[in-house]
Amino acid sequence: MEEKKYSSAAQIRFILFSILGILIFFINFQFGEQKTTPYDYLCVLLVGATAVIFRWLLLATGIYMLYVLIKGKFWKNTAVQIVLDCLKIIGAVLLILDGIGILPGFIAASGLWDGVQYTYGEAFMKMLLCFLLLPLITDYGLPEAIGVFLRPLTKKLWRLPGRTAIIISSAFVGSYFVGIAQAGQLYENGKLSHREGTLLATGFSTASLGYIVFLSGLAGITNMFGTLVLVSLITLFIINIIICRIPPISKYKDDYYEGATPDIEPDYKYNSGMFKDSYGIACELSEKSGSILPKFGKMFLRGLPMVTSLVCTAVGCVVIFGFINMYTPVFDIIGFIFLPILKLFGLPDAAFLANNTALCMISNMAGPIAMASGGASVASRFYGIIFMAPMVLFMTDFLACLCSTKIKVNIVHMFILWVERAIIACFLCALCARIFCGI
Repeated sequence: MEEKKYSSAAQIRFILFSILGILIFFINFQFGEQKTTPYDYLCVLLVGATAVIFRWLLLATGIYMLYVLIKGKFWKNTAVQIVLDCLKIIGAVLLILDGIGILPGFIAASGLWDGVQYTYGEAFMKMLLCFLLLPLITDYGLPEAIGVFLRPLTKKLWRLPGRTAIIISSAFVGSYFVGIAQAGQLYENGKLSHREGTLLATGFSTASLGYIVFLSGLAGITNMFGTLVLVSLITLFIINIIICRIPPISKYKDDYYEGATPDIEPDYKYNSGMFKDSYGIACELSEKSGSILPKFGKMFLRGLPMVTSLVCTAVGCVVIFGFINMYTPVFDIIGFIFLPILKLFGLPDAAFLANNTALCMISNMAGPIAMASGGASVASRFYGIIFMAPMVLFMTDFLACLCSTKIKVNIVHMFILWVERAIIACFLCALCARIFCGI
């Protein structure tokens, strides 16, 4: 069979942009007295240049979020989505009140608002820059090229068809929204069974590379970014090897979506060898992707509403669950599950980490932000970041996004899955923090 030819432009785009993206996000260089990634250095320059407008930036963020929610008639959504939108509204209103100088005194006195302007102004700029640069590693074939090498592992390790390899890699590079949406689409099209769709959505639609970028910057350990990403991925993979073999996931049937014709994947055979197939798939996507300049603009416009949503949700979560944590023992009680594990590995701030590990059940941001920021030790900040990615499940945007698909979820099963994943993740992440942070 004649080998398919790709244009020189497509091949150059794949090679050049993939290398450039890896260098920008993953490789440390010496910048003055600091050794860090080019992305982090650009963030420092950008934040330094824009810090004076953070108050007005967050005021505009709050106004924009309220406009979007009211225009979209959020009160007509499902009950779960309305609850989640209320968190965004609370965050937006607080940012507006702070911006015009009338933030309620009891919030300021609580200490929960300390540093919010700088923290979330910085987060806004870093996330926006991340979205702007992400096409380098998402749109020109790198995830698909990696997916080819993962295909032989998906069936053996996670009992998933090989076609899910691309989703596993692209969800991590892009966003859990991407993973859930693609899992739901494959399930509707009969390409995944209910068991496979549920595992893919709840096990691999994880916190994205952008979140790790954000938290590593917040924690001040961007020099460990490559290690954080690698450890997060390995931990994610190990957890899912276990989860797919125990209830509730192992008890799910391989039934297909009603009305869809089952499209069971045949055994995959490499046409020209793994490396050639990987290169060919990447070049094919690069051929379709075209010039990168319009993509920068599209990603900026796509990222802007996502960043405003993230900031408002995070502010709402931090304040609401901060008060719950401050005045009730709810998260301390849940945290007792993890305290013995954290003490076993000798992590500093074990009680603090256990409490915020429990907070991760509610939000993929509130707990990790608390663990990554403040005066916590390097090991605690490292643990807080790598715990976020393999956890996947949380009860804010993730659950609403999952409920918007045709994959039927059982709330009790979701809670059981969270407990299972949290215990395994706590053990593995505490072990990794001890190894990589020199405790």
